[in-house]
Amino acid sequence: MARKTEFGVFVELLPGVDGLIHVSQLPPGMKLDDETLAPGAPVRGWVRELDMERRRLSLTLREVATSDPWADAAGRYPADTIVEGLVERTANFGVFVQLEPGLTGLIPASETDVPRGGDLAARFAAGSRISATVLSVDPARKRISLSVKKAKEGKAVKEFRRWNEEKKVERKAEVSAFGAALMKALQQPKE
Repeated sequence: MARKTEFGVFVELLPGVDGLIHVSQLPPGMKLDDETLAPGAPVRGWVRELDMERRRLSLTLREVATSDPWADAAGRYPADTIVEGLVERTANFGVFVQLEPGLTGLIPASETDVPRGGDLAARFAAGSRISATVLSVDPARKRISLSVKKAKEGKAVKEFRRWNEEKKVERKAEVSAFGAALMKALQQPKE
């Protein structure tokens, strides 16, 4: 790494040959003040663009997808599945969550647990891991719609079912001798 600027990092590839890693090409969660971008530190990335006419070399530290992650996204992320992702950023209309490199979904503000007009950035910090339920996948438009509300509802339903099963076991243990005899009589085959 050669030097930092407010818009990116210049990396010396060969003596006299520098390439620019623009801030938009840093991995999610990495900032310019990250220790891995210290002067003299080795950096591993990819050539993004080469402009011979303007003598510019653009680099990226983001993962280079070897195949289109959207090709089978609907199969890997079916509706009503709870997924985990990394918060990339927030906007006034929702939260962008990276599910895997090259595959980002959106949690609309109405599907978060933040009250209308609340601060999404305060609740969903960039770089934090969250769980959400897949609402829909549109590979043609490269869109995945997610919901935090539904994920919480799903967890609550599972917890209720587990609790209910525990209570059934307790209720069976509380049956009196008369109740046990009655249940046995009802379960015997009729002749």
